Amino acid sequence: MNEHADHRQRMKDRFLENGLDIFDEHQVIELLLFFGIPRRDTNVIAHRLIKRFGSLRDVLDAPYEELLTVDGIGEHAATLIKLSAELSRRYLLSESLDTERFDTVDKLGKFLINLFLGKRNEEVYLLTFNGKMEMLSCDKLADGLSNLVSFSVKPLIESAILTHASGIVLAHNHPGGIASPSGSDISLTDQLMYMCDQISIPLIEHFVVAGNSYYPIIKRRDDEYDNMPKLKRK
Repeated sequence: MNEHADHRQRMKDRFLENGLDIFDEHQVIELLLFFGIPRRDTNVIAHRLIKRFGSLRDVLDAPYEELLTVDGIGEHAATLIKLSAELSRRYLLSESLDTERFDTVDKLGKFLINLFLGKRNEEVYLLTFNGKMEMLSCDKLADGLSNLVSFSVKPLIESAILTHASGIVLAHNHPGGIASPSGSDISLTDQLMYMCDQISIPLIEHFVVAGNSYYPIIKRRDDEYDNMPKLKRK
C-alpha cells in the first residue's frame, strides 16, 4: 500500500472509530471526496472548495454547476456532494416524521427548517394533516427563481380534499433573505383562509422560512391582535 492509499485508510479508520467530530471542515470534505475522486490528493481539493465557498455547509449548498468550476471537481464528485446534502435533509425530515405529532407551531417550524435546508430557490409546499395533527402529505406546489415563485391555488384545494385533510399548512422560503412576510404573502394568506373556510378545511398556518428561522403569519397576527388595547364599553 503506497503512502497516499495509507493516508486514506487512516482517515477512514479515524472516522469509523470517532465519527466526524474530531475532523476539521476541510477534512470532512477530503474524506467525502475519497469516494468520488479515487486517485488524487483530495485534501488540496477540499481546501479549494472551502476557499471558494466559505464553509462545509456552503460547499454542500453550492449549485452543481458552480462546484464544477473548482479545479479537481468533476461530475462524479459534484454529484456526490449534492447527494450528501440531500441525504442529510431527508434524514432530518424522516426523523421528524417518525417521532412527532405536529401539534405546536414550534414542531412545524423545526420540520420546515429542515425541509428547506440548502434550498437556493424559492419553493412553496403544502402540508395536510388529520385531526390528530399527523401529517398526511407534504407536496411541493411550485418553485421559482432565488426570490420569485408563482403558483395556482387550485391544486392546493384539490390536494386538501383528496387527502381528506382536517387542516392544511402552507410554507415557502426566502432563500438568502429573512423570515418576514411580504405584503403579497399576507394577502395570499387572507385569500387562502377565505377559500379554505369555504370547503371547511382550515388553513392552520402559513410559514415563511429563511435559514434557521421561521415566521408563522397567522399566529403572529393573532398575537398582535390579542395584545392590542381593547376599547371598554361604557
